[in-house]
Order: sequence, then C-alpha cells, then structure tokens
Amino acid sequence: MDAPAPTCGDDQLLVATAWSVISTGTETQPLRATTSERVAQRSNWIKRGIEVLQEEGIRTLRRKITDMDNIGRPLGYSAAGIVLEVGSRVDGFAVGDRVACAGAGYACHAEVNQVPPMLAVHVPEEVSLEEAAWTTIGAIALQGMRRARPELGETVVVTGLGLLGLLTVQMARAAGCRVVAIDLNADRIARAKALGATAALDARDENAICETLDQLTGSIGADAVLLTASTRSNDPMQQALRLVRQRGRVVVVGDVGLEMTRSPFYQKEAEVTISCSYGPGRYDPLYEEGGIDYPPGFVRWTENRNMEAFLQLLAEGRIDVQSLTTDRFPITAAEQAMHKLVAPESTSLGVTLYYPASGDGEADLRTSLPMHSRPVPEGAIQLGVIGAGGFAGAVHLPNVDKHPDLLLTHVVARTSATATRQARTFRAARASTDWKAPLEEEAVDAVLIATRHDTHASFAAEALRAGKHVLLEKPLGLTDAEIDDVLAAQAESGAILLVGHNRRFSPATCQLRDSIRTWSAPGMILVRVNAGAIASDHWTQDPAVGGGRVIGELCHFLDLCNHLVGDAVEITHWNAMSIPRDGARVECIDNVSVQIQYANGFVANLLYTATGSTQLAKERVEVFCAGRSVVIDDFRSMHAHGTKPLPQWSGRQDKGHKAQLDAFAQAIRGNGDAIPSLATTERTARLAVAIDKALRETAREPQA
Repeated sequence: MDAPAPTCGDDQLLVATAWSVISTGTETQPLRATTSERVAQRSNWIKRGIEVLQEEGIRTLRRKITDMDNIGRPLGYSAAGIVLEVGSRVDGFAVGDRVACAGAGYACHAEVNQVPPMLAVHVPEEVSLEEAAWTTIGAIALQGMRRARPELGETVVVTGLGLLGLLTVQMARAAGCRVVAIDLNADRIARAKALGATAALDARDENAICETLDQLTGSIGADAVLLTASTRSNDPMQQALRLVRQRGRVVVVGDVGLEMTRSPFYQKEAEVTISCSYGPGRYDPLYEEGGIDYPPGFVRWTENRNMEAFLQLLAEGRIDVQSLTTDRFPITAAEQAMHKLVAPESTSLGVTLYYPASGDGEADLRTSLPMHSRPVPEGAIQLGVIGAGGFAGAVHLPNVDKHPDLLLTHVVARTSATATRQARTFRAARASTDWKAPLEEEAVDAVLIATRHDTHASFAAEALRAGKHVLLEKPLGLTDAEIDDVLAAQAESGAILLVGHNRRFSPATCQLRDSIRTWSAPGMILVRVNAGAIASDHWTQDPAVGGGRVIGELCHFLDLCNHLVGDAVEITHWNAMSIPRDGARVECIDNVSVQIQYANGFVANLLYTATGSTQLAKERVEVFCAGRSVVIDDFRSMHAHGTKPLPQWSGRQDKGHKAQLDAFAQAIRGNGDAIPSLATTERTARLAVAIDKALRETAREPQA
C-alpha cells in the first residue's frame, strides 16, 4: 500500500528501513482464524451493521463498510535501518547511523519509519542489519529470561519452539543452564537440538520429558519453565506445573491459555509470572515517547537496554538468528510472505523482508500523496482536516463528507496508515503526514484542526497567518500567551476563527436560548457533567500536552453557560473548588465545582466529576427561571415545566457538531453572525485557563 512518508518530529528519528522480521504469531493471527471464529466475527459485523442502518442510515453504513475495506493498519514491530533525520531535541544519534527499531506503529513493515529514540539502539559493526532486525523479538525473549532469573547450572524447560522459543533456548544455554526444549513440531524440535538444547522432545510424550528431567535434576524437577508457545489451549500451563520443581518458576512469555487448577500451585508454591514484552518501559508513554529513562540503579534492564543486550549477544556470536531465517522476501512481496507463513504445509519459521529502495537510499520521502481525483464544484469551500484520530474520524470527517458546501482536500495524520485510511474512506484529494501541507496549497480555503491540545495554538496561528479560515477543536490555547498568539494571528489575517464549543449549536440549546431571551427574571443554571475517569497518565491529563480536563473539556460547559445567559453579559464573580483525586493532592484535577455570577443576576453552577457511575448519562443541563424549569438530558431530549410557552425538543443525540460546521461554512460565505464573536471565544478560553490555574495552586497547598 502506498502511503505518505512520516515526518520527523523534534523528539523522533526518521529511519529508512533495510530489513524487518515478520512475527509468525502476532502478525499472522488474523489469517489463522478458524472457520467458527470467522463466522462469529461476521455475525457480529452483520448485527452491528443493522444497528448502524437503523440509527444512522444507509450512507453511514456504506462509509463504515468502506472504512473496513480500507483498514490497512500497519504491521510489524521489529526492524533495522539507517537514520535519515534526527529531531532537534534528540541526542546520541546522527544521520547515517545504523539502528535497530522496536514497537508496533513505529518499527513497521514500511520503507520509512518514525521512531522515538527510546525505541531505537545503535547496531554494532559486527552485526548485519538483517540480524539486527531481530532485535525486538530477541528483547522479548531476553525479558522472559530475566523474569525466570536463571542461575548457572539450573535446568530450564522451554515450551514452544517458534522464534521466541528457539531464541530462548540459546539464551538459556548462554546463561549456563541445561535446556529441555518441548514442541509438537518435529522440525522445530530438531532445530532446538541443533542450537544447543540438552534435550529436545515432543510435548505429547510426557513420560520421556519426565524421565529426562529426573535424570538431569535428580528427580527434583525443572527450576524454571518458560512458556513461549502460541495456543489457546491450557495444556502448556498445566504441563508446566507438573514439570516445575517445588518453589520453581513458571514464566508466561507467549500467548497461552491460563486456566489452571489451584492445587499444583499450592502444593509446590510455584511462582507464576507473566513477562511483558521487551521489558520495563513498554507501554509507558513517558518512557517511550517522552524519553524519560528509568535510572539503571533502580531498573537495570529497560526495554532499550534489553535491545542493546541482545545486539551484544549477536555481536559476540552467542545467538544465531541466521539459522532461524527460512525465507527472505522483498517488501513488494510481503503479502506472498504472509500467506506462505500460514499455509497448512508451510515449514517457514523466520521470515524477513528487505527494502531495496531504502537500502539504496532511494526511499520515497513524499509526505503528501494524491488519493482521490474529484471535480471541484464552483464556489465549493475547499477544506483540509489536520488531525484524523478517533474523534475526528467518528465526528468531523463524516460531517465534512456530507456537507454540501465543503470539499475535503487533505487528511493529515501523524501516522501514514491513519492518513491514508481516512483519506480513502472520506474521499480526500490527498493524504499527508505533514500538517503544513494544506496551508501551503493556495486552493485550500480553510482547515479544521483536531490534533492534541498542545498543538492547537501554534497550528491555528500559523494557519491564520497563511490566510486560511480555521475551525479549531477546543481548547483555543493552554495558556494566556498561546491565546494571545492566536488572536494576534487572526487580527493580522482577518480570517474566520471558530473554536469547537459545539454545545451552543445543539438544537436543544438553540431553543432554550431563544426562550430565555424572552424571560425577564434572572435565574439559575445547573450543569452536571458525569465525565468518567481517565487515567492520570493519559495525555489529556498532562498539563503540558492536554492541559487537563478543565481547559480541555470543562471549557465546553463554561461556553454553554455564557451562551445561555448571554454572550455579552459580564461575569462579575466566579469561584472554583476541586476534590483531590482519590483523596491525594495530585495534578489530576477532574472533580470540579464552579460557580459563576453574571451581571444580569443569573448564577451558573457547574459540577464536573470523574467519580460517578458510567451507568448515568454524561451531561445534564437544568435552567430555573421565571416560574419555568427546563431540563436538557444528555442532549437527547429537552423537557420543560411551568408557565407557557415552553421549549421542547427530542430526537437523536445532537451535541451540535453538524450545526457548528454549517455555521463555519456560513461565516466563510460572509454571514459572520453565524458564529460567536472573538470576544466571546476569548472570554471562555481565558476563564478556563484562570480556573485551572487557581485549582492547581490550591492543589499545591499543604493539607491542614
């Protein structure tokens, strides 16, 4: 699949792939699905398709089916190549360095990969790039060995002699252990013996296995059993508990069934451990993406140091991967390679892919590629979407696709696969990984920005200065300085700027706002947001990246209250309080109460909580004014009580996203009244920043 090349971020490396290794377990799993599994999957698809058809119509169903056909998610996680570019904040690497790369989504089967430095290591001169491409798989095996804590002279059983198992056999031998290798495949049993296993046996012949262990251990049993198999069966685990000695260790490295009876564990006090991928740091965004290393004195073997250790074993000749390589294919024949691996008669084991263009320094580095050729209707507003993640893919892109006045020119995403998939699904003219691509094209009139919050202000300011109209997902900025920059850019260009506070565009909100304007008496507004918990390490909770939930989401409801009361009505006073998360004073501020006093006598109370039950609807708005009570329930319905006339509305949940997009198009056409004024937008943004600042300062105060 052709896709735009990734760009090199300030904290990343750009690597031209020379070799990559196909994981015979993980990557081929979808192709190995049984008939019953496929039938069950298709049954679920049909059921979901009927639901979509009933709830969202035939057009949405057709789009979702197209999206399934265009999935194209990147495969691969173990590769090696040459550094093409080095980010401005990256140390220790230079253009031309030979590196091994790791990580799903980073070390893909692709000509060019964008890799965080913590997932890349230098390749010793003694090691070829083809050998180095095994580094990630080797690090997985090495981490399993570390979890087993082998000691010199111990007896280790390795069950499952695929790539991980055969690497583990060699590592156990290098650690001075006697190795009993077990599998069902005769060829792999023979390979294990050739690679130094003390004994290599058929897993079904447990008598022979037990006799061998008795001879090697004096009937004590295996000191450690490493399960490197890939099977849903519980047999390997049950067998491991029979083979391991009293107080021995069982380490699960592969994907095996984990159902087991208690008595063998209890009687032997066996220690059962699951090994997590390449080692400490895996799945920790602060480590992998943020580059925050664990001190060696506290965590000796991180995933990065495991990768280095595996390469050193290769350099010293202690590990042989060449004998595990049964097939080599060019990247252009990757599909053929995958099918050969899963063929019933296949004897393939280690399958590597090589990249002729990358290896010759001729990798295609274009970051923007044409996708669909569509005529441009006269007067159409040509719009690029920057940021094509889950929310943009579920909400913004479908709305743009359906809008009669908008023509999608670009879909820009951080990863090549996402940009390509979404561009195909929504018929964009181009897919790109360079966010500036739509800004540099004169024909583009506007951009919709839906990236992570820390990029909002800089992207919006540059787009405005490029003369593009901007629909910017909230927030406007994370700081007053960022807000200043965007507003200055808008003043310089005169282009339209709309921030995505979509609740004000909901039909329920519009009807309620029109009614309130006719009610003379002041009133009370109560907004309850049952937001649900988000992990403290999620990017939205990071003040520097997401800004936290006050700036990132509560701003929606600040804007809603301002709009209901009147955008021009002055705020005379506000107060905010929060409860510490889990009773500890931490930077995670997501349980907040805000009270706002307006000059016209209205008082708004906002309760935003992450501690409630997910069974309760997320959003509820209540207004009490002039003998009337109005309730908007999760933007699915609106009910009113009291003196008539009363607003009423019901229908599918509508939080105003489509109407907001339409208002943006109207504003571009010349109807500036369709969107809130910049003063209104600025007030909401600065209020959110001020509330967040006050709550964080309070959180830092010592407890009484």
